[in-house]
Amino acid sequence: MVRFAFIPPLLICCNILLFSGVSFGAPVKEEVDVENIKAPPRDIKDILKLVEQTKPDLAVVERAQKIVATPLPTSQDNEVLNHFYTRRSAAFEDLGNTSEALKNLEIAVNKYPSTNPRLHLNDLINLSVLENSGGKLTAAISLIQKAQAYQLSALPNLVGSQMTMGRLLTTYYVNSGNFELAKKELNTMESTLGSLKRSRGFMEYGPIWEAAYEGARGVYFSGQGQWLESERSLRKTLYFLEAQHQKVKNSSSKIDVVGDDVRVAADATNNPRIYVTQISNRELNLANVLLRQRKLIDAEFYARKSITLSLSSFGSNSIEVARGLRSLATIVNEQGRYSEAVLLSRLAVSTVKAAGATGANITLALAQRSLGSALVADGKYAEANQAFDEMAAAIKTDPEMAKSYQLGDLDWVLAMLKTGKNSQANEMVSKMLKTQELTADKNPPRLAMVRAFEAASLQTDNKWAEADAAYKLSMPVLIDQVRNDAENDTTSIKQQQRMTFLLESYLALLAHTAKTDPSQAPLAAAQAFQVADIARGSGVQRALTASAARASIKDPQLASLARQEQDLQRRINTLSELLTGLRSASPDQQLPNVQAKIQSDLETFKSQRESLKKEIEKKFPDYAELVEPKPASIERTQRLLKADEVLVSWYFAENVGYVWAISKQGTPKFSELAIGRKQMAKEVSQLRKALDPGVSTIDEIPPFDVALAYKLYQQILAPVEDGFKGKKVLLVVPHAELGQLPISLLVTQATAQPSKGGSIAFVGYKTVPWLIRDIAVAQVPSVTALTALRSLPEGNPNRKNFIGFGDPYFSGAQEKSAQKSNAIQLATRGIPLKLRSAPKTAGVSSAELALLPRLPDTSLEIQEIGRAVGAQPEDIFLHKQASVKQVISMDLSDRKVIMFSTHGLVPGELNGLTQPALAMSSPEVTGDQDDGLLTMDKVIALKLDADWVVLSACNTAAGEGSGSEAVSGLGRAFFFAGAKALLVSNWPVDSVASRTMMTDLFRNQQKAQGTGKAELLRQAMLNQIDQGGMKEGSNMKYAYAHPLFWAPFVVVGD
Repeated sequence: MVRFAFIPPLLICCNILLFSGVSFGAPVKEEVDVENIKAPPRDIKDILKLVEQTKPDLAVVERAQKIVATPLPTSQDNEVLNHFYTRRSAAFEDLGNTSEALKNLEIAVNKYPSTNPRLHLNDLINLSVLENSGGKLTAAISLIQKAQAYQLSALPNLVGSQMTMGRLLTTYYVNSGNFELAKKELNTMESTLGSLKRSRGFMEYGPIWEAAYEGARGVYFSGQGQWLESERSLRKTLYFLEAQHQKVKNSSSKIDVVGDDVRVAADATNNPRIYVTQISNRELNLANVLLRQRKLIDAEFYARKSITLSLSSFGSNSIEVARGLRSLATIVNEQGRYSEAVLLSRLAVSTVKAAGATGANITLALAQRSLGSALVADGKYAEANQAFDEMAAAIKTDPEMAKSYQLGDLDWVLAMLKTGKNSQANEMVSKMLKTQELTADKNPPRLAMVRAFEAASLQTDNKWAEADAAYKLSMPVLIDQVRNDAENDTTSIKQQQRMTFLLESYLALLAHTAKTDPSQAPLAAAQAFQVADIARGSGVQRALTASAARASIKDPQLASLARQEQDLQRRINTLSELLTGLRSASPDQQLPNVQAKIQSDLETFKSQRESLKKEIEKKFPDYAELVEPKPASIERTQRLLKADEVLVSWYFAENVGYVWAISKQGTPKFSELAIGRKQMAKEVSQLRKALDPGVSTIDEIPPFDVALAYKLYQQILAPVEDGFKGKKVLLVVPHAELGQLPISLLVTQATAQPSKGGSIAFVGYKTVPWLIRDIAVAQVPSVTALTALRSLPEGNPNRKNFIGFGDPYFSGAQEKSAQKSNAIQLATRGIPLKLRSAPKTAGVSSAELALLPRLPDTSLEIQEIGRAVGAQPEDIFLHKQASVKQVISMDLSDRKVIMFSTHGLVPGELNGLTQPALAMSSPEVTGDQDDGLLTMDKVIALKLDADWVVLSACNTAAGEGSGSEAVSGLGRAFFFAGAKALLVSNWPVDSVASRTMMTDLFRNQQKAQGTGKAELLRQAMLNQIDQGGMKEGSNMKYAYAHPLFWAPFVVVGD
């Protein structure tokens, strides 16, 4: 649950309605300009260094510790005792100990209430905030209502204080799910603000009051999942607070509750520290709202900004800094940067401890829980268990806190299951399930998730029947949730990781059923096939969905319907989370009427969403199929296949794999593999060392390990070999790192390692029994993508043959260098091996487009292929003309072949890059108003009717293993735009070999009309193996039979 920090009550201690009449405040525009975001660096080294270099403010901790150790005064004076307990409360807050802060302030308010009305009002408000922090919402609401009544009777002129109290009450109502009363309070605030705008005090205090109102709106919209509206209000809040901070930042005024020996009611609006705290917290609130919209770069920007501000103001040992670090950890985790999230989470824990937090401390517990979750995301399960254990041990030292604190956590359950602590996992998940079953109606996703974890824990104890029953109850609900979230881009990395674990566990159960119960084997294989497609495709589907939603959908009706559906899904998810939190509260905090209203709203929203989905599917079937493809099934796949084809798909869990082979006729083959993802990735990486060696001479090329290629064939294809023997085309759906290795180069029989030397290098590889000799191979991005590909109509026969974009300039320096030495660059191929350059950004914190190496040889490649297919000079766009603007401004729908000879980039490879992209000429060169990146968003908006889209400089091993998924994402984006197939390179190719093979392929296509693309590629590959090589005159220097030369390209598509 998101809690919004509030403007400290000291801000209300000012006499504001001294005058009446017209407003002297400057008008404020309706919309605040969105800050120009500069993409943050690609790693967090700068933040870690900043924290390390910032000195801790030890004086704050030492003073707070001294004050909490101060003995009770002997005086019986009410004000002295009130000051003693309020001061202790503030000191405990400085130490992050909310529960002790609450106890002390309760004594101050209830036993020794101040006789000064302003101070008593402050105490009531502060106490309500502490009750809310401890999860006691009913007490918080009661106290703030009491404060409102007290202000009206004792301080009627202090109308401005109503804005702070109104914002807090709105927050409490939202946190308790009572949106009707929250809206009512907002309306009251709006009316109060209208009156205050007519006061003379508005000139001085207006920004504070406006910030309170916009902050309340931000909370209200956030609570309902209306993230865009919440973002607008939070931006306005920051605008007002920053404006006020600018006015007072050099003020010498300093209100110090902990340090003041005498308690006075004073005007705190000139205290810069208060605004720093507010701005820092609001930036984190905004970061969270941006995160929920999946604006990950913007979210990271504001979290970093908040940390930097807190460090400069409060030192490296403050609770504010720790809160910022936790927020940034969540954001980078959502970007898939798991190890960095762990570093930030560890730093947050040590920061909380440095702030003085020890033992049973809510702030420390939250930091430890976050660390545990970050470690789970990073696959460090034993360390995660340790972090959760430390949290629980500390909480149990305080029996009162232990009663109310919810220790149950599915991340902890997952860590237990992964480390063999099955009984503890079962005990925890059983308790969580009981709580959910007592309070939940029907079978909501949260209950289904907990039940599925129970199934996984039963499965680890070999209770297969019980596990199967629990999965049957839970998995349909969860799969439906996955599809809705994928369609609307509303899932989180945490949810995705949990679902992957559960889907893999369910796959294991289905494989066990297929093995042990022959009567159920066909059904189990079919169910497993569908589950694997969901598990395999989630990342790509999510990226595609985001692009489809952001793409410039030309039909305004579709744009409106899609936006409405996405908004409803976000509201459903947010209210479901809120309801889960409310139902997990202690019995005295249960609000049955409010919960019933939320449940009713959820049912209404779900019904509305289903109606919208049906309308979109009916009116815009192509869009519906892209964002929510129909579930894969063996039966539907068989209908799509031709008689001479076989489809083979894989799924790899950590230590086990699965393979399916499906033909048009006959029983599909399904087999569990002894090789898991870890071992498969290791073998793929080993094989790629000879394919992507990064060397510059022939002598340095490592031998290709044919024994390992045969071993991998035996491990992943031999178990279903009967399914593809005698077929002509093998359609493969690879998974994970297997997508980085063309299946064509697997070896089908045991064979001796060819010698490298001899008069002609690599000639020994000609006799290796490569898989490509037996069958043509094409890759499809997913099983569901095949449906769309097979339903595309034949292309217009009157299309032009070709258009190509290549050798872009990634910086002004490259352009200048090319102008000086262009002729030499294009002609010089003197070194024996000319491997195309690949981006080298892995170890760089800040990577811009200019860091990419130029690809001068691609100019010649495009020109030669263009000639082979009869292209004209005006069909080729090189250098400066190879730009994003050129691509998107042209009509590409009348081209048969579209070629991009440039770097393919994966998310994270450049600063701010969150989706796959092709690198085009830099705006520094073109002068265009773009970023030089043809992203998936832009691809999906193109209109194509292309038989081929060629990406001849991609590298699917880029991005630490995410490259194959990026190619899959780009591929499906090009398919949605109208392409029928991609030709993609898997590693930096040899320039000459690449050029000759592709020219051969397209020349053959011109001659042999009707030959399938996979077969055309097979023929070109075999020609390279058997005939190809580097010649000097009539002498062949080395053969192209080594797979580095002939195997880099794969056909993706149909």
